[in-house]
Amino acid sequence: MSSNVNNQFDFFKLVNVDANGNIGVNIIGGGTGSTGTDLFEVSTGSESIVSINTVNPNSASGDRAFVGGGQFSQANGKDSAVIAGNKNLAGTLESVVVGGKSNNIGGSSPDVFIGGGTRNVVNVTSTYGKTGSPTFGHFVIGGDYNQILGSTLGNEYTMRSGIVGGTNNILRGRDTVAINSSNLNMYTSNSNTFINGLSDYSIGCNYTTLINTKGTNINGVTSSLVSGNLNQVTSGQHHNILGYRNSVQNFNYNTNVLSNYGNITTNKSTYAYTYNYNNTLIGGLKNRMYWNIQYDYGYSYNNNNAILGGYRNTIRNNTQYGSYSHINNVIIGGQNNNITTTDVAVKNTVIIGGESITATQSDTVYLPKLIMTNVPTASSGLTTGSVWSDGGTLKIV
Repeated sequence: MSSNVNNQFDFFKLVNVDANGNIGVNIIGGGTGSTGTDLFEVSTGSESIVSINTVNPNSASGDRAFVGGGQFSQANGKDSAVIAGNKNLAGTLESVVVGGKSNNIGGSSPDVFIGGGTRNVVNVTSTYGKTGSPTFGHFVIGGDYNQILGSTLGNEYTMRSGIVGGTNNILRGRDTVAINSSNLNMYTSNSNTFINGLSDYSIGCNYTTLINTKGTNINGVTSSLVSGNLNQVTSGQHHNILGYRNSVQNFNYNTNVLSNYGNITTNKSTYAYTYNYNNTLIGGLKNRMYWNIQYDYGYSYNNNNAILGGYRNTIRNNTQYGSYSHINNVIIGGQNNNITTTDVAVKNTVIIGGESITATQSDTVYLPKLIMTNVPTASSGLTTGSVWSDGGTLKIV
């Protein structure tokens, strides 16, 4: 085909096929000094195509592989492709690198996509501890120094995980996505989402969402951390945390901590038994719930307790022997108030406001002062237990 076959584009094509089915393609423009050579020396896969770069050549050793441009890039997996960029590697079956620099798809996981960025790595072997389990479908879009790697723990595998932007993130797990995060380090986690996280560390968490978090440590199931800093979840299920330096630890379930410096902690001996459900800290500062079982074979259930606002309020259960549980207790406002006992169960008790009030009785309301307005002046029509004023003297119906 002559160089003047189309004056509008002024180019010619030279296509050759060697004995192995490799295709060498030269596309030479009409500009001065345009040259081209066959590319069979760097195209060794069957029916593969490599773009021209005689100075810094690309290569395609995978069958039906394609390198479309750039330099020093390699398409080594079957049906793999590197579209452009510098020193990119598509090394597994049906993997694609669109562009960027020094991006690397290795290991044995197929169907991997890197959409640009710098020094991003997807390198997942078949599995660790689960031979033959699926590991496909990973992606990295932009960012730099991000990694999707195989699990380092037994009976886990990495599959369908992705990173969008950010830097220095490491993912190991299934169905997990990090978006614009930095320095995230995650192990053996499933179905999680991390958005704008910074220096978060996660191990063994499932169904977890982190949004605008920093320095968070998660080891739990079904946790949500939104706009927090230096929060921690260790074990348990179904947590929601918002705020600064909050933590939920050990044997706590269905827990909400929406405050600053809030802690819900369980400390138990080896053979003690406890499960704590539906406890909540909302607002306030440095409020805490603490469940302590000192000796073996004790057990307690601390459920449905809440601290709403205030400062340094505490609901604490110290159990040495037997069963003593705190259930349905609430502290509202105030400071340094406590529902704290040792080997005494407290249920259905409320502290309202005040300072340094300690509640030890069940079915009791504690408050420092009470101002009652619009008190009825006659008992007529009031139900049993109602309060009324008889000339300034309070009486109960």
